[in-house]
Amino acid sequence: MITNYRGRQESVLGMGACFGVYAEVVEPGEVAVGDLLRPATGPVATPA
Repeated sequence: MITNYRGRQESVLGMGACFGVYAEVVEPGEVAVGDLLRPATGPVATPA
């Protein structure tokens, strides 16, 4: 169902449905709705 909507694309893991970005965990823990997230390098992502 998701691949019908998003299609299939080539990625670093092969062909499949892309769901977002690849990342590494810098500091383990829980994330809640509304938490401010910041890439290890780059600008702060503010909640919508």
